[in-house]
Amino acid sequence: MANKIEKAAPAAETKEVRADFFTRNSKLIYGILIVIIVGVIAGFLYYRHAEKMRTEAANHYAAAVAHLDLAVPHLSGNAQYPMQFRQATGLDSLELRNALDGVGDEMGLLAIADKYGRRAPEAINLSIASCYLHLGEYENAVSYADKYDTEDPLLTSRALSVKGNAQMQLGQFDAAKASFLAAAGKVDEDLAAEYLFNAALASEQLGDLEGALGLFTKIRDRYSNNFDQRYPTSAAAEYNVWNIESQIARIETLLAK
Repeated sequence: MANKIEKAAPAAETKEVRADFFTRNSKLIYGILIVIIVGVIAGFLYYRHAEKMRTEAANHYAAAVAHLDLAVPHLSGNAQYPMQFRQATGLDSLELRNALDGVGDEMGLLAIADKYGRRAPEAINLSIASCYLHLGEYENAVSYADKYDTEDPLLTSRALSVKGNAQMQLGQFDAAKASFLAAAGKVDEDLAAEYLFNAALASEQLGDLEGALGLFTKIRDRYSNNFDQRYPTSAAAEYNVWNIESQIARIETLLAK
């Protein structure tokens, strides 16, 4: 019997120690619990607020970018045409300004980017760069294309193409060529061919006819099956600029002079 009492004593002492510990540190323990609970609630509220901001930004963005789509029909293609061969495509500078600056109660792309920051749609800087490109504000186009950051190779290539077209208009042919070559390295064959085509035009502007010929030849040898037929109804096709054989023949004629 004595042994049982002796064995029970340490357990009783342990309970007393624990009770004493909680008594002496109750304020600290309750404080920690309160901090944890407040942190969880604050985190939840922050998440809800962030989601609300993202939704708001997305709605404003959709309204703003609709003006860009109206101003530049089929933007995904037009943004990649060589600027010097782009003909009338229904560009409307007022709609481009509405996209950038907003109209009525609608927020423009610039205000959305400023207000919502990281919570704005990922493509907003690319859309702003495209607006500036088509408005002829090429330095702004380059600046916003540089701000665009994504892991999506297709969208990265598109931003590089917008940047390259703006650099072509600024006479920065070395930089434009580098932008187009970088764009070509990001995407599949069809789009790569378009970017290489623009890089060849930049090479020609630099007086590097051999370089231009090499790029045109690369397009013919690797991508010509689909490339020449991609834009049969485009304004660019009226000048036959997409026909690779004609480009190769033209450069070879220049080299022979």
